[in-house]
Amino acid sequence: MDSLLLAPLTRLRLLAAELDEVGIGISPVGGALVTNLGVSGYRLPDSVWVYPYTGQAGVAPVFLPGADATVSADLPALTGTPLTVSRYLFSKLTYVTASLKEEASGIEVRLLPQSRPGETTAALVFYPSQPLKPGTQYLWRVTGSADGLPTTLASRFTTAP
Repeated sequence: MDSLLLAPLTRLRLLAAELDEVGIGISPVGGALVTNLGVSGYRLPDSVWVYPYTGQAGVAPVFLPGADATVSADLPALTGTPLTVSRYLFSKLTYVTASLKEEASGIEVRLLPQSRPGETTAALVFYPSQPLKPGTQYLWRVTGSADGLPTTLASRFTTAP
């Protein structure tokens, strides 16, 4: 499951608030992975979610964008775990600023956003420009709007040793 959540678009689909049923099939010996998502009853969420979430520990410090066919080819060969902001599948999210810092040192990690500031998308995805340091606590912050409402989100997470 950790591998599924590491891929940003798969993560957004699996964690979409409208979808509350999931089936996962894996073919033995190098076969395909299939996910089937469904809804038993529509519930409109009243929150905006960030991933990694506040207090999350053991976050993978390294992500290989080339391993996920849905990720832009413009990214470096290795990045840190993708950071995502989502609400529901048809939300209108925009950001003005986004930052990621090592909590103890205050050193900022450059983020590679999937969209431009002010551009409206259904989800926001940011890739750290380099692998993150193992066993390190990070603070990431995003300001923008969710469905027209101003919002500021912040999350503290720790990478795996």
